[in-house]
Amino acid sequence: ESETSNATIFLRLNDFALECNWDYLYIFDGDSVDAPLLATLSGSTKPVNVSNVLFGSAYSVDDDDDDAGFEFVAKSGFALIYFYSDLYVTSSGFNLSFRIGGCPRD
Repeated sequence: ESETSNATIFLRLNDFALECNWDYLYIFDGDSVDAPLLATLSGSTKPVNVSNVLFGSAYSVDDDDDDAGFEFVAKSGFALIYFYSDLYVTSSGFNLSFRIGGCPRD
């Protein structure tokens, strides 16, 4: 939750490796699973590419560092990250960072 009402929250997906079609990461623009769904992600790759975004949209981020990533934008002042996994295959998971306010990085 942002301390500023309706502040934009930028969620950067830095690393991503989940069991494809069994483990999922859901990103919502709000404080519940009833909020608009920004993305449903599954699979494995580094850096993340657009084919991992099963629903929703993201845009590529390529900073001065060596790792490209993707950012999702929550405009409601809230962002909910929901991770679902089964008990079978273990992958390295995901790494998300966030920032509040400002402009998208490109």
